[in-house]
Amino acid sequence: MVTGCASPKRVSLLHLIRRVSCGGLILSGVALFGPLLTGGAMSAHAADAEISAAEQYERLLAADQAALAALERQLTAAPGSLTRIEQLGSDQTGFAPVLGLALVPQGKVVRGGVLLLHDSGQHPDWPAFPGPARQALAGDGWHTLSIALTPVRSDTRPSRSLPPRLAGGGLPAAAEGNTAAADAGTAAAAPVPSDTVPAADPAEAQPAAAPRLKQFSDIERVALGLAWLGQQKVDNQVLLGVGSGADTAVAAYSSLNLGTRDIVLVLISSSLGFIEMSELVKQNPGLAEAVVLDIYDHTSNYASALAKGRKTVMMRNAAKGYQQRGIAGIDGDLREYHEPVIRSLRGWIRRYAPGIEVTR
Repeated sequence: MVTGCASPKRVSLLHLIRRVSCGGLILSGVALFGPLLTGGAMSAHAADAEISAAEQYERLLAADQAALAALERQLTAAPGSLTRIEQLGSDQTGFAPVLGLALVPQGKVVRGGVLLLHDSGQHPDWPAFPGPARQALAGDGWHTLSIALTPVRSDTRPSRSLPPRLAGGGLPAAAEGNTAAADAGTAAAAPVPSDTVPAADPAEAQPAAAPRLKQFSDIERVALGLAWLGQQKVDNQVLLGVGSGADTAVAAYSSLNLGTRDIVLVLISSSLGFIEMSELVKQNPGLAEAVVLDIYDHTSNYASALAKGRKTVMMRNAAKGYQQRGIAGIDGDLREYHEPVIRSLRGWIRRYAPGIEVTR
């Protein structure tokens, strides 16, 4: 059981507040004996922090893009690979496309489509999950699409303030999640008064750097993935997330109003608790009507407490399609336990995913 200022594996809002509060007390104690900062010094520190955040974002973004490019090359070169590389959102000017790993159904029966969302710090073919799941579900007759989520992720859960709903399937003009970097880039591109620098020699002029592409937010990436599944002409659609990807799935269901499309949810090791789930249901009461399979590690006191909070919210809102299943050990090392998880969700989505199966 988590007490005091302990840092659990996944941090809910309550634990985050507790940890920040404890940290604040420590910082206050240090500040009492430390030098006081003047207004100018505080401004300088704030500017340094902003620049550092922007630089850190750029480094993380570059590392993530390199890792995804390596993954794409590996899957493309793998002998006998059935994975098809999709570049989602490539038609959106000014945005970096989103990597999607697609598999077509194997066998005579097409059951529908599954969109898979990976955990924080992982990639769409992570060997623990969702890599094995996308392969197994394709073998069971499902279109599967595993997409790359934003490289800079909160280590707790998706942002509490959800973006506006995407009307008519369109995308907002700007992505979220890279505000600091965008501000820094704007400042760097701002013109310098001509009287402060000497005139440049035209012979030494350098070509202007290409503008950095914006990143789709996680909610927008889910919208792109579901649009791709729609293009495959499948009615049965499943939104499946693991870890922070499960939290993103719930947030997207609420933000995109997916209840009107009869999309079912599968959550694995979600870090949402009572408070977060209450807010999401309050923002979109249709979430309580969703068909949901919520898989958690019942041997973990922390995971069990979060699961109890989610179930309490759904039951208070008369949720009839919400089910929970406990599987031991999945919060430890999912690589050792992905088989019982896949068995559990395979039978469940075949029974509860709405739509019509097609025989080819």
